[in-house]
Amino acid sequence: MPPADEHSNASVRPVGRRLVKVVLVTRQGCHLCDEALRVLQELGIQPELADVDADDELHRLYDFRVPVVLIDGAVVAEGRITREPLVIALDRRR
Repeated sequence: MPPADEHSNASVRPVGRRLVKVVLVTRQGCHLCDEALRVLQELGIQPELADVDADDELHRLYDFRVPVVLIDGAVVAEGRITREPLVIALDRRR
């Protein structure tokens, strides 16, 4: 997976009248992470990618839980990511 551009707002998505920040916590070689990214992109979301192995705090929180999708800092999905929980989480933020 390509690294996220730290200066890009691509991970900020308008939902209704609000902007939400979407982060995908991932790691290299994780096929579930690749699938999660595909699902997010199919929803029109280009999340910020955060490497769980490059950050001690992320590693402590999410090591065995990746992939993890955070919306505005809250965990909304982890493990095998499907479309439905993401749509529900985004709808709640309208």
